[in-house]
Amino acid sequence: MSTRTRWILGLVLVVPVLGGLFLVSGVKAKDFEILEFHPLWCVAAFLAYLGSHVVRSVRMLHLEEQARVERVGALPISAMLAVHQAANHILPMRLGEFTYATLMRAVANEGFSKSLGATALMRFADFLGLGVMVIWGVALAPFTDPRFQATLFLAGFGALFMGIGGLWFGDRLVVFLSKPIRWIFGARFDSFLGDLSEALGIWRRERRSVVLIAVESIVLWFALLCLNLCLARGVGMEIGWAAMSIGFLGSVILSFVPVGTVMNLGTIEAGFVLTLSMVGFETKEAVTYGMGIHMGLIVTTGVAGIVGGLWLLRNQNSTDKPPPT
Repeated sequence: MSTRTRWILGLVLVVPVLGGLFLVSGVKAKDFEILEFHPLWCVAAFLAYLGSHVVRSVRMLHLEEQARVERVGALPISAMLAVHQAANHILPMRLGEFTYATLMRAVANEGFSKSLGATALMRFADFLGLGVMVIWGVALAPFTDPRFQATLFLAGFGALFMGIGGLWFGDRLVVFLSKPIRWIFGARFDSFLGDLSEALGIWRRERRSVVLIAVESIVLWFALLCLNLCLARGVGMEIGWAAMSIGFLGSVILSFVPVGTVMNLGTIEAGFVLTLSMVGFETKEAVTYGMGIHMGLIVTTGVAGIVGGLWLLRNQNSTDKPPPT
């Protein structure tokens, strides 16, 4: 599917997805009157996001090849990740996932496929950290039905093992899949798949510590939990740490669905309905509070993304200037 087609679908789907959600949930304009604005909590949310971004940036330095890190630099990689996260919250159909690789090629002249491999490693590490957080939340959250608890407990372990498996065996999976791909498409993807496999196999070549990546990923996801909790309190929602670890899980899951609208409008809110209802919130509350948190996420990541983008633009412009004679 082309980028243009993804944009068109993302825009077209906004109205039916949001409209369908409001229709099914029965939410009306007056229901949003429960939302409040607490500036101190919003400032705390932005600080939590900055903390999570620092951890994410440090983790990426451990997921990338050392030679690429030395060529590009830690600050440019951090700025690219800021833009990448903002794009994931704004662009439709998961187009944002290609942002880091695109910027590495455009700004640093690094290979697209290897950068895409680093992005895949980042997601596998996210599954690991998310799985640990879910297991913690399942043990402590006040579920309305024990069946939800059992289901999410298994899901947490599934995410944990998926993350570990992807980190350790991602390159071998690419090698395994390359044979049928070559049989169908010929040799046109050989270079791409080779670079992708090389990026995913960094563990065996550079002896990276999966324990270090695991710790960074767990800290990152608890920082993201803190971000969502602060945003929830910022819009007047009364919810605890354990309940929030489950409550925002649905929004995380649906944000990865490849059929998403612009800014994920409607899909994120549906995710909040899915899991906030498991910890005792009514559907209308989940939609309204979920939309308030979602808008906060867009603003927070958007501001950081703009700053990162401007820094990259300024840095590239200064680099492109001819040396003085």
